[in-house]
This record gives sequence, C-alpha cells and structure tokens, in this order.
Amino acid sequence: MRYLIRISLALFLIIMPSLYLFYRYWIYNNPPTGPVGNGIMPISGSKLVFCIGLIVLGLSHLIFAIYQYRRSED
Repeated sequence: MRYLIRISLALFLIIMPSLYLFYRYWIYNNPPTGPVGNGIMPISGSKLVFCIGLIVLGLSHLIFAIYQYRRSED
C-alpha cells in the first residue's frame, strides 16, 4: 500500500504541472479578448521553472518508488 501511494503521488507530480503547462499553452495560442480577458498573457519564467522542477521531481520520485517496490518484492 505504501508503494502505491508513492507511485500515485509521483504520477500526480508529473501529470498536474503538465496539464497546467498545456492549459497555459492553449490559452497563449487562443487569447480571450474583449470583456472576457485582457488578451495574451504569457507564462512567467518563475512559474515555468517551478512546473518543470515539479515534473523532474515527480520523475525522480517515480523511478525511486518503482526501484523500492521491486526491491521489496525480492
């Protein structure tokens, strides 16, 4: 059960920032105009670095969690 939680947390850390970056990319290419929005709003560098850092953290955590899961089965 512990390994399932670790693997699911790692997948969450990979999927959520990826979805956020995809959403921001879509908004950047289809900017809301008029009374709904202010036009193009690019993603800031700090948010981009944060999202990429979360994805890298999730990937490393996933590798480590799979390694520990396989090690515990032996």
